[in-house]
Amino acid sequence: MELDTTCKSKTTEYNSWKAMRNRCLSSRHKSNDKYQFVKICNRWIDNFDNFLSDMGNKPENSSLDRIDSSGNYEPSNCRWASHKQQQRNKDSTIKITHSGATKQLGEWYDYLNLKNVSLGTISKRYSYGIYDFELLFFDGRLKPTRDRQNKCTECKSTTSKKYYKNGKQCSNCYHKERRKNGVRINL
Repeated sequence: MELDTTCKSKTTEYNSWKAMRNRCLSSRHKSNDKYQFVKICNRWIDNFDNFLSDMGNKPENSSLDRIDSSGNYEPSNCRWASHKQQQRNKDSTIKITHSGATKQLGEWYDYLNLKNVSLGTISKRYSYGIYDFELLFFDGRLKPTRDRQNKCTECKSTTSKKYYKNGKQCSNCYHKERRKNGVRINL
């Protein structure tokens, strides 16, 4: 059964195909810098019917996803995926290896079936430098200790709760250095 052009444009599959083309082919697309090196296979680039034939109908609550997020749009690298699957398929996803098994942070969280701590808390622990598996996935509140891993490289203090993006200085030393370098700080 061949869809006419007007019917095709009303399908979610067609809209996904069109969005894929816009991301990769339009220099004016907002994400062009991320997609300028991503290619669309010759079979799909100008042929929606081939795309639909290879991908099949789009399941509810899913969208087009590249299995290897650094790969191209081609039948062997694309799937219909849920939002959760896509969030876990980013290049920036944290991967943890424990007892020979490597899983993403969110997969470990689901696998361990934690009840008293959120995935956001686990992510924050990781960003604060807690890499020990047992501490990272401890199902409860970690008690603060005086001998924290994060010590300010300038004053050696461990009392500050806030460390800046460089991850090396407490807030006092960070602002002191910025003032010394003539950077204006708006509070």
